[in-house]
Amino acid sequence: MSLYLDEGKQMGFYSFFSSANFSVPHGLLAYPLSLILPNFIALRLISLIGSIFIWVYLSRKSLMRNSFAGPHLAFYIASGSFLIGTNDTLLFCFLVVFLFESYLVMEGYQKELPAYAYFSLVSAFFTREFSIIYFPLVATALLLIFRDKYQFYSGMKILIGSSIFWFVLNLPPLIHQGKIGYDNKNIENKQMNCTWTQRQYLSQLKANAHEIPEFSHVTWEETRAYLDQNGENSLPRSFSESIFFDVKLTLKEFVKDFLFLIKAGFRNIGLPIFFPILVFVINFKKPSLGNYFVGIGQLAMMCIFSLIIISYIEIRWLAPIFLIGIVAFNLGIKRLKNKNWNLINQVSLGLLSLYGIMTYWKMIHTSPVWLTFFG
Repeated sequence: MSLYLDEGKQMGFYSFFSSANFSVPHGLLAYPLSLILPNFIALRLISLIGSIFIWVYLSRKSLMRNSFAGPHLAFYIASGSFLIGTNDTLLFCFLVVFLFESYLVMEGYQKELPAYAYFSLVSAFFTREFSIIYFPLVATALLLIFRDKYQFYSGMKILIGSSIFWFVLNLPPLIHQGKIGYDNKNIENKQMNCTWTQRQYLSQLKANAHEIPEFSHVTWEETRAYLDQNGENSLPRSFSESIFFDVKLTLKEFVKDFLFLIKAGFRNIGLPIFFPILVFVINFKKPSLGNYFVGIGQLAMMCIFSLIIISYIEIRWLAPIFLIGIVAFNLGIKRLKNKNWNLINQVSLGLLSLYGIMTYWKMIHTSPVWLTFFG
């Protein structure tokens, strides 16, 4: 994104947004900061502020007192996924606000969804195209909340008003490019006339054939060369097309990716990765709409990502539902008043922290960069 910020400084504020290479919500934060700070610092500062906001926001409620949610959230948010300087953290902020407020309504902690929750939801969809993957989850939340007619009418007014607000701010890219502005991470795909899905799909084919390492990608040039050699229809052009392109491969990758999410998710958040099961086994003393929503929602999002992503999944994509899962899990433990569950949770996080320290220690002693740094 630094490239587009440099171009923006040369072209000016209006031209920067007219190019449609940067999402408006992210650009409104990044562009002014980039005028006084180096680009990479401006981008990472936004991520840092967003990460602090998420922790403070989720920890601020009185219902969180006497629970282990605060330290647990800090454990997860401290991971590098939140601090890499992309627009992901801003997207997480918007989705977390909506999902958390929805959870509070479902649990009866508050009567209605506040206006800023609706605004956050709309803002998320204007922040990154990727947010559409969360549409089934947020649509379910809205359906559950809109069962109250008053909330339906008041909520729809705010949703429409928020949409108009962001559409007006997107007039420059709409007028000049005919589309809403989103972060353009790779301009080469247009030059090569191929899609990100094709690059991902080919990467997985190459990884399965042991021609490249797992969790890596082929280049745009390699993708173009493959299409030239095998034909334009040799790779799927969209996510929906990739699901049915090779059903056998889709099912194989679904199982592999789902198991990966469980393993990587446990390393990131600990026991809440099993919340979809625990919510039914423990049930936290009484049926809970909010807990069921979070548990089933977490399982559904893990399945969706495992199904539509043929190449490797980046664990940070599930951060919004994982964060709410941490809250629901810890509040469930608090409601149970069972010290054993709390002890098990803390011990698991302690062991994961120890594992992380050992991993970094090993990296320091083996990485050429670190060895050079220490002489």
